[in-house]
Amino acid sequence: LFRTALEAGFPILERYNHAWNVPKYDWPYEMNLVDAAYLTVPKVDLRFVNDLDYPVLFKTELWRDNDYEYQKLTLYTNPKAKKREVTLTNFKVWDVEIPNSIFKGSFDRIVKQDGEVLRTDNWYSHYTLVYGT
Repeated sequence: LFRTALEAGFPILERYNHAWNVPKYDWPYEMNLVDAAYLTVPKVDLRFVNDLDYPVLFKTELWRDNDYEYQKLTLYTNPKAKKREVTLTNFKVWDVEIPNSIFKGSFDRIVKQDGEVLRTDNWYSHYTLVYGT
């Protein structure tokens, strides 16, 4: 849901990264910093705003193949909605204590509409646990 809202260019009001870096979340990004936790203790939240002039519909698809679970979330809105160009860039990692497990990182998002920059954001993640622990 976070990735869909992020790539739609919506303002994200609240987001928390996972406590651990989940390797399979790398795809299709340069590195796995594009995640949001939804099942943790204490309870965390993801909040975003649909700032389009039209309502949106999220369609979820789940399927299994060879013991792997796949998930796809598709966003639909009115075809008259203005198109946006969303770029994720400037991926950085630092303070690496254990490669791919304990580190800090960030990336930037640039949202354009009608050729004008609508918003720019910086997203920060701090992974503190080894995956699977």
